[in-house]
Amino acid sequence: MLQDIKNTIKQSAIYGLSRISLKFVSFIITPVISIYFTVSEYGILDRFERFWQIIFAISLFGMETALLRWYTLTENKQEKRSLIFTILVYLTGLNLVLILAGYIFSESLSIIIFDNPAFRNIIVLTFLIACFEALMVIPLSLLRAENKPVKYLLITITSTVIALLMQLYFLIYTNNKLEGIFISKFAAPCITFIILLPFLLKRLNFNFSFAHLKELIAFSFPLMLTGVVSMLLNSVNRFILGFIGKPDDVGLFSLASNISGILTFVLISPFQLAFNAIFWQKLKDSNAARFFTKSVTYSFLLYVWGAIVISLLIPYIIKIYIPTKPEYWESQKLVSILSMSLVFYGMLTISYMSYHHAKRNDLIFYFQCGALLLNILLNYLLIPLIGMYGAAISTFVSFFILIVSMYIFSKKFYFIKYETLKLSIIFILAGIIIFVFQYFNIQPKWLDISLRIITSIVFPLLLLPLNIYESIEIETAKKIIRKYLKINV
Repeated sequence: MLQDIKNTIKQSAIYGLSRISLKFVSFIITPVISIYFTVSEYGILDRFERFWQIIFAISLFGMETALLRWYTLTENKQEKRSLIFTILVYLTGLNLVLILAGYIFSESLSIIIFDNPAFRNIIVLTFLIACFEALMVIPLSLLRAENKPVKYLLITITSTVIALLMQLYFLIYTNNKLEGIFISKFAAPCITFIILLPFLLKRLNFNFSFAHLKELIAFSFPLMLTGVVSMLLNSVNRFILGFIGKPDDVGLFSLASNISGILTFVLISPFQLAFNAIFWQKLKDSNAARFFTKSVTYSFLLYVWGAIVISLLIPYIIKIYIPTKPEYWESQKLVSILSMSLVFYGMLTISYMSYHHAKRNDLIFYFQCGALLLNILLNYLLIPLIGMYGAAISTFVSFFILIVSMYIFSKKFYFIKYETLKLSIIFILAGIIIFVFQYFNIQPKWLDISLRIITSIVFPLLLLPLNIYESIEIETAKKIIRKYLKINV
């Protein structure tokens, strides 16, 4: 099993580099945006980002998971090629319809979302972005299914560089700043898809299979609905804040959410990309149950550790990161709540697999809908009372209830057992640490900074006396330290 864990970590690390490259664009662009955009304008930009991601969930139609499942489990080479062609034709047709609808209703959507018809061009661009992002997923998923993470990394970094350079150009050298950002986001996947076409064409058999399509749609339709609901669950706070809150609150909440999102890009998404493929390959192994359980524990530990690092360091880093606009600094107060919320969001990656295995993706949709309704209700209750803090608390509670509900109900299917006591101890200790640093003013500042850095580094060691690790895990860790650091442990 150790080799399986090493393989998961290796693939997660490589996929992580691709996700980090995407986040790097946001990291570079945000300080530049803060120079040209007010806090409320940043909120408008972020709502557009969320809107195109919701459209993307429809454009992709859940076919990423479907492709990985069928491609991995299908042994016949010609059948694999026919499968890819069928998915490509279907997604192309679907996205052409969506782009046409986006063009026709662009002005109406601009008025509904922003109470302003002036954003119709950007609305159309969001549909174009979603289209090419969805098409690009097909060759990228094939790279994952064929265990070619390095090629995957090179392609995603290429797309990232294109997007970064174009966005910087529009922000610095033109007056078309907001629309220019979305032109860049459209151009990057479009160019990348063209680059990937030769790779994709080699794996196509021009044989459209209606039988495959029927199966794929039956499998992926609930996933598409779930993707839309999931995006709404992650985004609805911004839109409700825009409707009933203060304009600046939308921008501050958005920045805090994007900062917390580092956890998603660096840890959660890479693990998700690797685990979704490894799950089907590992399923029939004798040690699968223990491997999946340990994957839960250690991914949770990593997520919590990441949340602690972000939460403890952000009060100082944000002043360096955005030095010229103190009005943006207020967002750091929300980061700890949103980061810890993402810990639960990250756990959904493994929870979903029980339902994918049972082909009960419809249940994932129902759970997501319940969490979304709870989130909306809490937002409307809490935002009038405590503003953007209400939006953050709503997110935390919704994600927590969602993961607990899905875990309990998954016992009816392929059950992946959680080490709940260990997970609880890890989470409670993290909560205590964050509370202490957030609500106690440690002086002098150099001592506060030093303690935050040290705590961020040694958090896993603080768990040693709490029996989180098994003896074999400790011994394995010691061997790794001896091997790579050349010291006696």
